[in-house]
Amino acid sequence: MSESLSTLAAQLQAPDKNQRVAAALTLGKSEDLAALPLLLAALSAELDDNVRETLTWAIVRFGDNAIQPLAQMLTDSDAAIRHQATHVLGKIGSQNTVPHLIMALGDVDSTVQMKAAFSLGQTNDHRAIPALVQILGHHNDTLQLMINTALERFGSAAIELLAQALQHPRWQARKQAAEVLDLIGDPKAINALAQALNDENNEVRFAAISALYNIGGARTFGIMRSALNDADIRVKTIARRVSIK
Repeated sequence: MSESLSTLAAQLQAPDKNQRVAAALTLGKSEDLAALPLLLAALSAELDDNVRETLTWAIVRFGDNAIQPLAQMLTDSDAAIRHQATHVLGKIGSQNTVPHLIMALGDVDSTVQMKAAFSLGQTNDHRAIPALVQILGHHNDTLQLMINTALERFGSAAIELLAQALQHPRWQARKQAAEVLDLIGDPKAINALAQALNDENNEVRFAAISALYNIGGARTFGIMRSALNDADIRVKTIARRVSIK
């Protein structure tokens, strides 16, 4: 390196954000492992979004070498640091990040969970499916949408666990399981969704019949006709819609 690590370390803390960006770029391009702790420390302290993204880029260049120190950051008491560590782990994209992203999915902070769910959905690693299914029915609507998107990307590989989730003690989780099965749209889910038409909760029944309707076909229409006398007008309306076909 043309500049010493001590000089670049000082520049990472300079008042001028352009200096901090330049130092991060130089350290990232060097791929010198001695620079990694400096970049990680700067990432934890940085407040500027543009500088953080440059630091992220620099750390990602270290690949799997950065995973363990980033995993350590996931235990930090500051949720912002945990969120940033999760973000970088997702950017690294290695299968070795998956166990740590699963850990982040159980974070107490929903923004960390959302970042982890998004990243896991990008991995195509089936180890993520049980962890994502486990937090179905979360009270945070935005996190629910992120989980839906992540599980949808796994397609038919997620059906078995989603079908089991239709028996979850919490109706919110059962409802969301049916909604994800709707997004996946695979006929393999028909039997499980048919059973969900008998759920005690009307929101679950509505999610189930909506999924069956969108999957379509003579078989699903026959099943939906069993809901013609459902107490929920929405469920009944869909059942009537198919009864005249």
